[in-house]
Amino acid sequence: MTKSFFSSPRITTTFLLLVLLAFLFNLNFDAFRAGAQAPQVVGEGQLGFLPKWVTPTTFPPTATNLSVNQPPFCLVPDPVAFFSWDFSDPDPWDSQSSYQVQVDNNSNFSSPEHDSARISSPSGNYATPQGTLSYNTTYYWQLKVWDQQNNDSGWIADSSFTTPLHRYPSVDFIWGPLGPAQGEEVRFFDRSTCYDADGQCDSWVWAFQDGNPSSSTRQNATTTFGSTGQKTVTIEVNDSDGFSCQAIDTINVRLPLPDWKEILPP
Repeated sequence: MTKSFFSSPRITTTFLLLVLLAFLFNLNFDAFRAGAQAPQVVGEGQLGFLPKWVTPTTFPPTATNLSVNQPPFCLVPDPVAFFSWDFSDPDPWDSQSSYQVQVDNNSNFSSPEHDSARISSPSGNYATPQGTLSYNTTYYWQLKVWDQQNNDSGWIADSSFTTPLHRYPSVDFIWGPLGPAQGEEVRFFDRSTCYDADGQCDSWVWAFQDGNPSSSTRQNATTTFGSTGQKTVTIEVNDSDGFSCQAIDTINVRLPLPDWKEILPP
């Protein structure tokens, strides 16, 4: 009688064991391949290289290099503050998801003068809106940042800053005639406003491109231009507290009209 290959119990057991080992190897290989992907955030508190039922330990972020700057006040009518910081997180794959800035004239922030609320942004910069801050006031500011796992840094306070004593001069001027000819006298009239204690501007410095004279320290000045074309005129105005701003404009100087003389016929 011809015997089957599988008729031996030993051979049958060995074959089944090989099939089982091959199945287990294939299962483990698939699991390893799926788990060997690069770390990536797949959800709050979960990382891509860990099973979803494993919650990794993450650390809260912080912020460093906090700084505050105030822009040139000739450009804005009200005080403005620009804040900046660098986000830092012990988890090297993590990044900033949002931030919040508070500004107050009390260091305990009992009633913030300005609160940005939580802003979803990776930016490390923030500016107070126009009309938020007052002149001649000391302010304090604090910052809170969040990472992608929704961990927050807690409040991080920086040093105080003080806004200027008052608004800087608002500089303006007019002139006539509007389109002067080469060599024609042009009169300039200061229309500036100063905001110091007496509300009066204290000094003026004019500069005239190709003008004669080329400069003046009078409040209202005159000059003539020695050539045609676009000419730049600059005025700098100062108040009693040393606050100064300037304004620049251009004048189109034309050729003079030709002289003519009426000649009667003979």
